[in-house]
Amino acid sequence: MTLQRRETLFLWLIAFASTAAWIPLYRWYGLFENRDNTHFAFEKIPGYFDSPIIRRTLALFILIGLLYSIAIWLVHRLPALALADKLGVVALVTGPALINIALYPVGALDVFNYMIELKLTWFYDQNPYLVTFEAYRSDSFALPAFLVDIKLFYGPAWLMLSWIPVSVTGFEDVITTLLGLKFFNLALLIGTALLIASRQQDAKQRWLAATIFLANPLVLFEGLANAHNDVMMTFFLIAAVVALERRSPLAGALLVLAALVKFNPLVLAPLFLVVMLRDRWELRRLAATGALAIVAVVLVALPWWSDGEMVDGLTGGLEQSQRMDHVSVSSLARQWYQDREAQSVQGDAADFIRARLSFDVVPESTRDRLDRSFALAIAVIALLIARAVWRGAPVAPAAAATMLVLILLGTNFYPWYLIAVFALIALRPSRGAMAYVGIATLAALAYFPMYVYAHFTTEWNRFQVHQFLALFLTLPAIGYAIVAIFRVIGDVSESDRPGSPGPISSDNGDGDSTRTALEESKRNGA
Repeated sequence: MTLQRRETLFLWLIAFASTAAWIPLYRWYGLFENRDNTHFAFEKIPGYFDSPIIRRTLALFILIGLLYSIAIWLVHRLPALALADKLGVVALVTGPALINIALYPVGALDVFNYMIELKLTWFYDQNPYLVTFEAYRSDSFALPAFLVDIKLFYGPAWLMLSWIPVSVTGFEDVITTLLGLKFFNLALLIGTALLIASRQQDAKQRWLAATIFLANPLVLFEGLANAHNDVMMTFFLIAAVVALERRSPLAGALLVLAALVKFNPLVLAPLFLVVMLRDRWELRRLAATGALAIVAVVLVALPWWSDGEMVDGLTGGLEQSQRMDHVSVSSLARQWYQDREAQSVQGDAADFIRARLSFDVVPESTRDRLDRSFALAIAVIALLIARAVWRGAPVAPAAAATMLVLILLGTNFYPWYLIAVFALIALRPSRGAMAYVGIATLAALAYFPMYVYAHFTTEWNRFQVHQFLALFLTLPAIGYAIVAIFRVIGDVSESDRPGSPGPISSDNGDGDSTRTALEESKRNGA
């Protein structure tokens, strides 16, 4: 048997094994079986981490993460993809994707909050930036949601475009509407993978880059099972980066649309401007991209503007959402100050302080000082990365590093925040970046059963729980961010400029083969 045929066989075996590994998860966490199990989640399994189901979930998530990494390695090793290989990749994606659509959102219930905001807007004809779902608590959509009294803190681009699936499903049944959002996310994921593929230099690299993103089990779990709207943000973000690299005036408008789903992509605005100036966009092109960005803002915000009251409602809801404690560096720092406050007292008083949100315990002056310090750190690092891009460093890794810095230092950090980072990495995947995606995927999947272990099996306080969970999300991200920042700052290759052969090489994906080819052609007098 030839090497090609053996690796093709292995790819198909992994595709079948990956699908098979998801099937028990469907048996335990199926959408239709648990449709009446309000607020169903991993921690609803009796016995918590002592339950064989949760422990088997951990084992299956680890297996699924390992199979994904092996599959990517196999696709990377293939000199070219024959039809059988391509069908194997399709199978690798299709089975797990369909099963994830059929899973209950056990990883996070945010999608039920999405649905009450959409029903408030498109069924009750209310402005979700001005009113909440509180007045409709008797509605069946309010039962599985948990933020019925908070104004919408997602952007108007998400609100407008989410009309597409709900216009098809309507709001008669929670599960039907949920399935509509899941299939809409599937379409967006496929669209994102196609955009990623379009950026590559040859057919093999197109399949590899698309597979890195679309076959990723964390992306499928968070994008389809839990149906997070980060999928929509990622679609527009990748479209914006591709447009930027192609010198398209649509780049600014697409970045704005990404930010008007969730605000995180705003951190990339300076980087986009640097690329436009570096690549000497003529004044007419700059004016066009600025005008289109303004038009995009006006078109999506105008229906809910309400004389500017939308901004107050949006920022108020966003502030409330960011009060939650989690595992980002900024959140852990605030919790550290909370723990110091608890150490100054004893007994029940200390337990009471530790049980509250750190936002409600830490003095405002301390919170403001932390916010200023982290904002300064984000700005400095983002400027250093932008400077490296000005000197010729590749755009996609720089954007991925910048987004990770924001997630670590400027907001909370949840597993689904990695969807956009993985997509940016897939645009120009190096071996090191692919290794991080594999490790981060496995660790983030393991995070869910370990969340049950830490919260419900141990006697740790919340700060200790979050320190433990940071091992699965924060620590890998910090390690990769540090390496990526230094690599971006040290990489001033011209290969990422418009008109270059492309970003991915068959050896390490860092453009080394492109530079070698250019140097060889110069030596040969080409």
